[in-house]
Amino acid sequence: MKNYTFKSLTMMFIMLSLLLSGCGSDDPVSVDPTEDDPDEIEVVEFPDALLEAQIRLALDIDDEEEITPELMLTLEELNLDASDDFSGELSDISNLTGLEYAENLTFLRLSYTSVTDLSPISDLENIEYLRFNNTAITDISPISGYTSLTYFNANTVTGLEDISPLAGNTGLQTAILREVPFGNEGMSTIRQLTSLHRINMRDTGVTDITVLGELMAEGALLDSTPGAIEENGGADLDLRGLTIADWSPVAPYVDQINEFDGLPANEVVSIPDSELNNVVRALLGIESGNDVTTLYMTGLDTVNVSGILSISDLSGLENAPNIRYLRFGETSVTDLSPIADLENVEYLRFNNTDITDISPISGYTSLTYFNANTVPGITDISPLAGNENLQVAILRNVPFGNEGMTTIRELTSLYRINMRNTGVTDITVLGELMAEGALLDSTPGAEDNGGADLDLRQLDIEDWSPIEPYLDQISNLDGYPEE
Repeated sequence: MKNYTFKSLTMMFIMLSLLLSGCGSDDPVSVDPTEDDPDEIEVVEFPDALLEAQIRLALDIDDEEEITPELMLTLEELNLDASDDFSGELSDISNLTGLEYAENLTFLRLSYTSVTDLSPISDLENIEYLRFNNTAITDISPISGYTSLTYFNANTVTGLEDISPLAGNTGLQTAILREVPFGNEGMSTIRQLTSLHRINMRDTGVTDITVLGELMAEGALLDSTPGAIEENGGADLDLRGLTIADWSPVAPYVDQINEFDGLPANEVVSIPDSELNNVVRALLGIESGNDVTTLYMTGLDTVNVSGILSISDLSGLENAPNIRYLRFGETSVTDLSPIADLENVEYLRFNNTDITDISPISGYTSLTYFNANTVPGITDISPLAGNENLQVAILRNVPFGNEGMTTIRELTSLYRINMRNTGVTDITVLGELMAEGALLDSTPGAEDNGGADLDLRQLDIEDWSPIEPYLDQISNLDGYPEE
């Protein structure tokens, strides 16, 4: 025990001597910078003083109190709505650094602020309500890991084009995207948001709303969608400012949507011909007992009733502005008036009918295929003249004669024509067209169909010279006299 005491006293004396000698020296005492001060407090730094001021208000602390990571964990809501701020205290907030410590934040609003970068909040995956309308944000990829959003508002954030980072939020109920130009490409993301009951897509560049119909079929965007009645009095859609040709995807559900802005008038369509009515219903999937309406009719693209002799009246089709393929050969139709305004028609065929007048389609300019084979009541084909992209004209047994060749002259894209038994005797026009590149194997579209094709049989042609320079450039030529 004594030895222990002596040794201890000796060691204390030596340490005291060293300490005193160090104090008398000009050299500073060496301190290990890596040693932590147990009393040091970690403080959250905010480069943006305006943001820090708002954080202090939200946490209800004064300017002297340090903001620690632990204190930030108590922050659950932060409302930085600068819409009515004229002082700059909110609108000039531009840097969210420091907010990354608010791991329990569920509500964040940055409306009308100067924020452009969402990176500091990339890991705040508990956020349910996120709103940064009227900001200059262009990239939301930092929030691609979010999965808890129920409300998202980027109203008038016109620099934002890619909304795909929202795809993981299958519980999202409200999406306000007005003037966000995500276009049809963004609809694949919208398709993932199966809990939506409110969406604002006004002026977004979308033209195809097939996705909305698919969501409705699964129970979204309807008054019956969970949360719709409680939060908005029902489903709410804003599609104003969109150029939508086909409204049929949403047609079955319009009476289940409380608020639908941008929807055109939806009127009942009468189709007097029972057979045609049945065909239209089948094409559009309209059950018996439900009305055929104008919204449904926008979904008609192809109508083929060829061979149904009992069909005699096309009335009702005037409400189908998007028809591109229309075939009613071998029917009892005689009047084209109901389809006069369907100027998107590209393929028109009414062979073997008793039609005598095609003036109702004089406004057509989109035809690429026309077939009036064996419609002998037609003598005037001049209404076809505006279809300069017409590639195929089947006019067999249509007695338009030489007078009609002035119209044929306008059809400079032809690679196939059937003029068999039409009364034509002068084919000068055909030579002129060939000189300009039509009716030849090299004519655009001809190669895909086996080459140029002309049927000039049963014509009293004495002078074949107009087309003879081109004979070796025509794969199929019927009616040319054999030597």
